[in-house]
Amino acid sequence: NGDLLVGNMTNVTRINCLNGARIYQVPRGGGISGGREPVVVGDKYYLWGGAVGERVAAYDLATGQYLYWSDAIGGSQSSLFAAPDGTVYAPGGSLFALTDTGSGFTLKWASAPLAYSPFSTFAVGPDGSVYVTDTGGGRVLQLTGGSVVEIAGASSLSYPGGVACDGIAAWDGQHWS
Repeated sequence: NGDLLVGNMTNVTRINCLNGARIYQVPRGGGISGGREPVVVGDKYYLWGGAVGERVAAYDLATGQYLYWSDAIGGSQSSLFAAPDGTVYAPGGSLFALTDTGSGFTLKWASAPLAYSPFSTFAVGPDGSVYVTDTGGGRVLQLTGGSVVEIAGASSLSYPGGVACDGIAAWDGQHWS
């Protein structure tokens, strides 16, 4: 409906988009500094949670109430993100694709290790492929069903800082390619 959902190190606040009033503010339930941004899918939102952000937590969007956790999968400095089909992606040393069953999560797939991804960005393409910047290796990787393919390498990118999809674009700090 346009309301804002704002996460920080300790809580998540829902703000009315029409008048700026706080609808709720709830404790975040753990997590790490870089993965504090909530991702909304349907009537839920998701965050890294647990003592050190090793699990994905689901919350009711209307009330902010905690619902359930994923199994432990390892934390990340990168935020969760989602695809139009509702898949929730949890980046870490590998990328985990999760399906919310309504009472928990099932693992759709997990990628091979992603090399250096703590400050990487991610995007989902129209075909469901996931793109990730490997900032340390100067690459853009494509993940489909867990397989990893390099689609742009160090010869064409000096420090890929972002990726977006409508096709694909990467920012190397100076140029879009």
